[in-house]
Amino acid sequence: METTAVIAAHAVAATVVITLGPINLLRRRRDAAHRLIGRVWAAAMAITCVSAFGIRPDGLTWLHGLAAFTLLSIAVGIVNIRRRNVRGHRANMVGAYFGTLIAFGFAALAPDRLIARMATDSPLALLGITALILASCAAFASLAMAPGRAAQTQATRLRTDRARRSPLTAPTVAQGDSVQKERPPRRDRPISTTGTT
Repeated sequence: METTAVIAAHAVAATVVITLGPINLLRRRRDAAHRLIGRVWAAAMAITCVSAFGIRPDGLTWLHGLAAFTLLSIAVGIVNIRRRNVRGHRANMVGAYFGTLIAFGFAALAPDRLIARMATDSPLALLGITALILASCAAFASLAMAPGRAAQTQATRLRTDRARRSPLTAPTVAQGDSVQKERPPRRDRPISTTGTT
């Protein structure tokens, strides 16, 4: 099998998915950097899954079924987070990531697959390409998590929220008074109905 643009796009996108996944899964903060890295990760995941259907040396296999299921899981995960269902979002994204790891394990260990052949035929090329992708992901993640970026994004979000607010629904505040917004309850842990004593 000859190396094609589809296989190259698939391999690069899969490497980005495998590299950026743990950064978002293991970070404790769910901030603007999480959203930016998550968007790039989801786009790379979509490229990985769609390009899988262009690689069919033996027809459709269980890997293509996994790609279709992963696309569905990513879509449901995005819908979940837009509905503020953090637990559902987390389950979909973690599941999609581990499904990709399973597919990668198969692709890397099966002797007739491209990764295994490149490892034996031209290991320096494989190492060089992998190092380049990993370095690019590391640079992107460090830029996304830069301290100034979070403050800048928060200021932009505040301006956008103020612009969306209609003058008819904006609260009126007397001079010296302050308005506190009520925050919606977090959905990643159960809401207690009993009071604390």
